[in-house]
Amino acid sequence: MLKMGKQNVIVTLLGCCVFCGLYYSQQNIHCSSPMSKKDESAEQYSTPFLSPTPTSRRKGPLPYKCGIVWFYHIPSTGGSSINRWLRKYQKPANGNITYYQSWKVAVTGGKFLPDPEMYEKKYNKGMETYIQNLGPNEWRIAHSHLTNNYLNESDDILNLWRTTVESQGCQLINTVMLRDPLNHAMSLHKVMKSKNSTRDEWTEHLKTPTGLGKWHTVLDFFLYNNQFLRNHPDYPNPWGRNPFNVTKHEKVRRAMEILNQHFDVVSIADHAQYKHDILEMTGWIDMEIPHSNVYKKEIEFTKKEVETLQKRLTLNGDIDFIEMVKMRYQWPLSFLQDSLRYRMSNGVEERDFVEDSEDDDDDF
Repeated sequence: MLKMGKQNVIVTLLGCCVFCGLYYSQQNIHCSSPMSKKDESAEQYSTPFLSPTPTSRRKGPLPYKCGIVWFYHIPSTGGSSINRWLRKYQKPANGNITYYQSWKVAVTGGKFLPDPEMYEKKYNKGMETYIQNLGPNEWRIAHSHLTNNYLNESDDILNLWRTTVESQGCQLINTVMLRDPLNHAMSLHKVMKSKNSTRDEWTEHLKTPTGLGKWHTVLDFFLYNNQFLRNHPDYPNPWGRNPFNVTKHEKVRRAMEILNQHFDVVSIADHAQYKHDILEMTGWIDMEIPHSNVYKKEIEFTKKEVETLQKRLTLNGDIDFIEMVKMRYQWPLSFLQDSLRYRMSNGVEERDFVEDSEDDDDDF
C-alpha cells in the first residue's frame, strides 16, 4: 500500500485541455524507426503517427486457430499475476500450451549487469526457433521481461516474428500491461534497498533526459527495457536510457508508434479487459487471473516527494504517454470522464492513501 498523510496529495495526470492539445497536435505527425537520433520536424517523417494496428488488420474470424501470445512484462504493473495466469495454460487440462522465457536480473546489490544486450540476443535467438513449425491448431506463449527486448530498436525483429507466424497460417498476438506512472514509480520504492540505493538518489536520474538510474519508469521501460549499460558506438550519450537525448515528445511519439504498429492487446491496469481480449482471440478456456506478489507493507511519502516525482514523470513524458494510450485504446466515454475529473481537480486530487493491490514484487 502507498500511504499518504492527511496533508499529502496525489498529483493527478494532465488535464483534458492540455491532453487534447497534445493529441490534436500529434494527428499529422509522421515518424521514423527507430527513434530519431535528433529531433527532426514532423515533415521529415515518413510513417503516419496513427498507422493501422495489427488488431485493426485482423485476418479471418475470431478466435484464431493457432499462434503465439507474446507478453511484454513491465515490472510493477501486475505482470506477475498475468504471467501466472498464462502459465496455467501449460497444464494438459487447460490446453497443454508451451511456454518460453529467458531473462536476467539487471541490477544486483546496486551493480549493473555488464552486458545486458547479450541476454536480449539470447532471448531473440530462442524466439526465432520457438515460433517455427506451429501446428494448425497449436498455441504457444512467450514471456519477455528483464534485459529482453529493447523495443526502441526492435522493429525488424518484431516484424520478422509476425511474418514468420503468419506465414504458417497463424497469428502473433503481442500484449502489454501499463500502469498509472505515479503509482508505478511510487510502488518501485519497495525494491530501493535491494538495489543499494537511497531515498535521495532513487529518482535523481529523472532530473536529466539521459540520466542513469537503477529503475525505469513505465515509458522508459517500454522503450529501453532495463538495459542500463547498453551502449553502441553511435550513441551520443552512453548507456541505454534515451541515448540520443530526444525530447519527451519524441519519446511519447515513438512509444505510440511501437504500440500502433506491433501490439494487439494494450491495457492500463485492467486485467479483466486484458483477459477478455486474449480469450476472444485465442478461444482458450476461461480461468481467473490470480493475484501474485502483492506488496502488503506500507510505503510512506511526503507531499513534497509526491509532487517532485510527478513533476519529473511529466518532464520524462510518462504522463503524456499514458494519456495518449487512454485516448487510443480505452473506451472514449471513459477517457472523457477521466479527463473531466482531472481538469476539475486543477491538477491535484486529495486522497488518504493509494491502494496497490496489483503491485507485483519484481526484482529487476
